[in-house]
Amino acid sequence: MQDNPEPYETGMAMMEVLDQAVAQADMDLGDTPALTVWDLIRQPAAMKSLFELAGILYQSGLFKGLQDAKQSVAKIIAGLELGIPPVQALTNIDIIEGQITPSAASIAALVNRSGKYRYKVRTLEDDICIIDFFSKEFDGKMVHLGESKFTMQDALRAKLSNKGVWKQYPRNMLWARAMTNGVRWMCPDVFSGKVYTPEELGKDDKPRRLRKENKVSKDPLEEVFGPADS
Repeated sequence: MQDNPEPYETGMAMMEVLDQAVAQADMDLGDTPALTVWDLIRQPAAMKSLFELAGILYQSGLFKGLQDAKQSVAKIIAGLELGIPPVQALTNIDIIEGQITPSAASIAALVNRSGKYRYKVRTLEDDICIIDFFSKEFDGKMVHLGESKFTMQDALRAKLSNKGVWKQYPRNMLWARAMTNGVRWMCPDVFSGKVYTPEELGKDDKPRRLRKENKVSKDPLEEVFGPADS
């Protein structure tokens, strides 16, 4: 057996351990697809694999905004608790001032994946977006909960319309605001509380670029916990 397995084999082994932990959490929690930090604590092998995976992904330099491997761990755990896989979590989740901020697309996907809620875009134009939200009742019927509407007049009042991203992608931004408002109003239990997009908390939405490889320890666990005592 090789002392230093190939990165692909190492990564696959880590993901297998995490998948097993998710499956165990599903059995323990019923229909809940998320894996919480408490599930990881109960399964040390899964926790170790998560730290190793977080360190490797941080070292790759592919994910903008990560200051260290500890932030990589935090984003991955936040994603697992929402049912978002590690790489998607690092790409689509920011943590701003203590708030977990998934992208609007991730929020929409989690609503439809919840099994309880659905949404349908009724209107999407350069000056207005209307999204209808529905809930599945015990008899399986979908009940209309209400609509979430966001217009350019709303954006003007909120002093958003002059921002570059609003001028370039007005429909995208209207859709994102209508989506997050609707989730907060009509299905907040999907996120167990408030949910915001990075743009709502003032993060500049610039295209993501690849970073140079981060210069860190060869041992991913050492990057998270620091060097072992000699």
